[in-house]
Amino acid sequence: MKHTKRKLAGLALASSLILATAASAKIAVGDYVDLSGYVGASARYQKTDRDQGVADDDSAKLDLDAVKLSADIKYNALSAKVSAFMPGSTLDEFNSDDIFITEAYLSYDFGNGYTVSGGRFLSWIGYEAFDLDQQWSLESGLGDMSYLVPNFHNGVRVQYTSGKITLGAALLDSVYNGEDAYTGDADVRNGLGGEFMIRYQDEAFSFGTTLAVEKNTDADYSRYTADLWAQYYLANTKTTFGAEFIYGRWSFKNTPSDTVDYAVMVSARQPIMERLSVAGSVAFGKGESAGMTDMRYQKVAVAPTYVLSENLEARAEVSWTNYDRAYTSAKDRYFAGVQMVFKF
Repeated sequence: MKHTKRKLAGLALASSLILATAASAKIAVGDYVDLSGYVGASARYQKTDRDQGVADDDSAKLDLDAVKLSADIKYNALSAKVSAFMPGSTLDEFNSDDIFITEAYLSYDFGNGYTVSGGRFLSWIGYEAFDLDQQWSLESGLGDMSYLVPNFHNGVRVQYTSGKITLGAALLDSVYNGEDAYTGDADVRNGLGGEFMIRYQDEAFSFGTTLAVEKNTDADYSRYTADLWAQYYLANTKTTFGAEFIYGRWSFKNTPSDTVDYAVMVSARQPIMERLSVAGSVAFGKGESAGMTDMRYQKVAVAPTYVLSENLEARAEVSWTNYDRAYTSAKDRYFAGVQMVFKF
């Protein structure tokens, strides 16, 4: 699995509706600035069983997951957001303890539902939240194919909202950046990217779909991604159901066949009592790449969350991933972890 990734898509609505989820309490600084953020830390254990003749491996970690500080600025029709983000080794061992400016953009509200933004911002792709304080679990429910969900990139985007429907289009420096998941590639001479989004949001039912395309002239490839998610909130039981399908295709100029990856995830979250909720997910993923054995896997995860206070919550997760076929020798992966998140 590539670095754990989360995206903020439809979960903000669910978070506001489920009693077991405490809301972030922003800190007002004057009349125009709000500060918010979080600190998360966890203890994690994972074990991977491999094919006969290949040694199994396991790891145990206790470290920060991430630290984030955001400033939201609002003055009449003009708004801005700046966020500093530092991942820990449990979340991203390659960029551990490095500080990234993940968000830095200006927005202008033209009225009549039109908003234009420019700078660095989060991708529209993905159902699961990027930020720890809005997540349901410690790891992505999508499993290995969570790498199909990009994080941040640079560009200009336009959104139009009419009632419950939002349309969006973005021109980007890149959709993905393999070198750094927290920024775009900042290079427009090697090709551009684009995202196109439609979203419907209601108290009971919401859905969204995003199409993305990226052209890289240096590596001679085109990349296409389609993401579709839906969410339903059952008011009488306070249950939230979610589903996501994500599909990615790489077309290389000098390769006879494309690389195709996709995954399907179904999830649910149920409050058990005022402060306790339990989330669960089931996912299936498949990867096809020229000259390599296809990969297939199934993942099952259960994650309870206990809200200690408005600003502090504890979360745990156990999961099992079974590989029918894999690019590596992995057969089964077991994961367990506990996490504390302080948010403001």
